[in-house]
Formats: sequence, C-alpha cells, structure tokens
Amino acid sequence: MGSSVVSPNINTQLLNDFQVAFQKDLGELIELYLIDARKKFSNLLSALEAKNLENFTGAARELRRRSIDVGAISFSHSCLALEISTQEMRLEHLKKIVFQLEIQFNEVEEELLHIKAAHVAKIKKPF
Repeated sequence: MGSSVVSPNINTQLLNDFQVAFQKDLGELIELYLIDARKKFSNLLSALEAKNLENFTGAARELRRRSIDVGAISFSHSCLALEISTQEMRLEHLKKIVFQLEIQFNEVEEELLHIKAAHVAKIKKPF
C-alpha cells in the first residue's frame, strides 16, 4: 500500500492487514467494500423510512463490521452509536445520526478512493 498515503479516517495498517489476510488486490478490496457499504447505507435509509427497526439495526451492524475491515474505525464507532440509539429506543436521534453518518461515510469513501488511486499509481510505476 505504501507509507506515503496518510488518512485521518482510515487506519491504513488495518487496511493493509485486511489485504494481506485476504490476499487480494487492495483496489479490488476497496471497491468491494464501497459497493457493499453503499448498499448497506441504502438499506439503512430504507429501513429508517419504513420505520423497520430490526432491519435498521441489522444494516447499521453490518455497515459497522465491514467498515472495521477496511480500517474505518471512527466511522464504525458512529455506526455503533446508531445501533445503541436504536437498541435504547432513542429514536428521536436516528435521523440526525444518520445524516452525520452519511457525511462521515462520504469522507471515508473519498479517502478510500484516494488510497486506491495511490495504490494503482504505485503498481503502474515503471521500475
């Protein structure tokens, strides 16, 4: 991955460990995460709109777990806060937390795409 990529929202060491564990291309892992995370976020919004707390909590949990894999620790903590709010029935806070989570996810996505681009550029660099 390279030590030249610094990211405030992504623990690049965890991301690197994830890549080593799965023995896949870093760019591919990032893309798979982003596709899955967007789907989970969409499920989260749909469940919120439908007031389906079970699906809402499940989507938040899955988003949290997948985010840990790619080193998005702060984002995963926000997902956990969302889960806890739901479990404690603090439903009046859900829309606000989801809005904040969406902003944070956009930052995570941007940083992962930056890391992916740096990785691809490093691979294409001639020797």
